[in-house]
Amino acid sequence: MTQASALFHSLQLILPAALFATMGAVALGRPRWVVGVFGGKADTKESRSEVRAVYGGFGFGAAMLLFSAPALPPAMAQGAALAVAVSSGGMALARAAAACIERGQRLYPTWFFVFVEAGLAGSLARWALVPQ
Repeated sequence: MTQASALFHSLQLILPAALFATMGAVALGRPRWVVGVFGGKADTKESRSEVRAVYGGFGFGAAMLLFSAPALPPAMAQGAALAVAVSSGGMALARAAAACIERGQRLYPTWFFVFVEAGLAGSLARWALVPQ
């Protein structure tokens, strides 16, 4: 493997991990903003706690799995990356389905996040499935 291909392979794991960590940190610190991106409100303590738990918890959990993957045995690392890839792909698919049900949604934020989630899924699946 050349140095350039090794770097590309590493970035396919590290960039998604960093994005998930960022998602977790933003959700933990700014839950109203997270919901506001989609036109919603988090006006109660309970709703803000839910955003922190779901977006923050998933973001941090995915980031921990991905950042730890290089230290795991290869089969476990592949499984960790594939688990997060399938989760991201599922989010993209469900978001796209919701956009079809709720017609007329703008490119941002709905379709933008479909493409981001699908890109994360593809990047992580490639990292897990293409030999290093």
